[in-house]
Amino acid sequence: MLMVPFFISDLTMNYPLGIDNPIKVKAVMGSHKWAIYWKDDMQKIATFNSQFQAYQARQTIIESL
Repeated sequence: MLMVPFFISDLTMNYPLGIDNPIKVKAVMGSHKWAIYWKDDMQKIATFNSQFQAYQARQTIIESL
């Protein structure tokens, strides 16, 4: 098995390791889709076809806050 080095500094996150991040990304149960939710009340914001799209949307929303 090929091991690729992974460094935390390579990640592009506005919040360190997702701490205090106001938006959560979760897989939709029984589906291949992903959704983003507000952390405080778990209200769904949107659903996406891929995890990458969900993280991109979260990043865009956070940058606009």
